[in-house]
Amino acid sequence: MDNIKQFVKPFAKATVDCFDQMVGVALRLKNIEYIDHRYRQDGIYANIGFVGDAQGMIAISLSEEAAIQVISRFSGETASAIDEEAIDAVGEIINIIAGGKSLIQGVRLTMSLPSVIYGRPLWISLPRDVPIISTTFEANGIGDVTLFVCMQAN
Repeated sequence: MDNIKQFVKPFAKATVDCFDQMVGVALRLKNIEYIDHRYRQDGIYANIGFVGDAQGMIAISLSEEAAIQVISRFSGETASAIDEEAIDAVGEIINIIAGGKSLIQGVRLTMSLPSVIYGRPLWISLPRDVPIISTTFEANGIGDVTLFVCMQAN
């Protein structure tokens, strides 16, 4: 179970860097914990899977209100609702964060295409036999951004 920790730090760094450089928002670590394989959330959820020397996925989630603000800052245009452009923007953000795989030394990973899910409530169910770490960041004036890392080395 401890081998998941080698994956959390690079993706957390990529999340902080993405939000700082692409969204113009500083993230501050709020909470980090192991979570159950099934959880409920509202808002928008984006994930990317990985295969190679390890397998699993990473995801981010934001409330609808936080997502609208993030999308407005990311695109430079005022967003007022979650629409097709907003969904594409969140998919691009998770794609940028997934690029953090290059920070993991000695591990070759191939990524899938991003998936974005929106609604309320969302019930997310991940594999039971792979540990999941949830890292919640406070985004100044926007709300929380949560990164999920569900990975294990082969």
